[in-house]
Amino acid sequence: MRKRTVKPLLPALPPRLPSLLPPLLLAVSLCSFAALCLLQRAPMADLLVYRAEGAAASHGGDLYGLTATPWRLPATYPPFAAALFVPTTWIPVAALKAVFLAGNALLLAGLVSLSARLASHPPPLPPHRSPPPHLPLPPPLLCAATALALWLEPVFQTLLFGQINLAVTCLVLWDLTRPRAPGGRAWPWASRPASNSHRRSSSPTCC
Repeated sequence: MRKRTVKPLLPALPPRLPSLLPPLLLAVSLCSFAALCLLQRAPMADLLVYRAEGAAASHGGDLYGLTATPWRLPATYPPFAAALFVPTTWIPVAALKAVFLAGNALLLAGLVSLSARLASHPPPLPPHRSPPPHLPLPPPLLCAATALALWLEPVFQTLLFGQINLAVTCLVLWDLTRPRAPGGRAWPWASRPASNSHRRSSSPTCC
């Protein structure tokens, strides 16, 4: 007797298709967000305030007397931050918004990676130890997590308002997960505490 073979109802998936799904999900998520910003004409008010601060710093304007956007938002950052915002005045507003979205997409991927590193090796560590070596997230998992994190309310609002929260958060996470300098110092150039003998020798003496 001949054996009957049952043909599958659906064709078999190509072997590489599962590995392409996370990057495809990320691309769809980013394009959907960009389309939403275009349709809703996202004002990114905070980004416009940063640009106005940079213009005031580069042209010698009154930094704390200016207001920007139709909502007349004032400048609240210190002068040093205004100097960092000067490059935002070099390109048109539309291009600045596009660069801001692209940069924050990269920052979001970095935030996901740093968060996974911190979760796998949480602080605090003894002063003389550095964080153990970690394995980075696989690229498919990183793409999928970034695509989903884009629609979380804090991230979503940060991008719509044009804020720099992702950059600040990445700096904090990087500081918590980076290797420590020899001796447990936070920075290699940090000075060591003065010894007791040095303190005694440097103290004033009575005549």
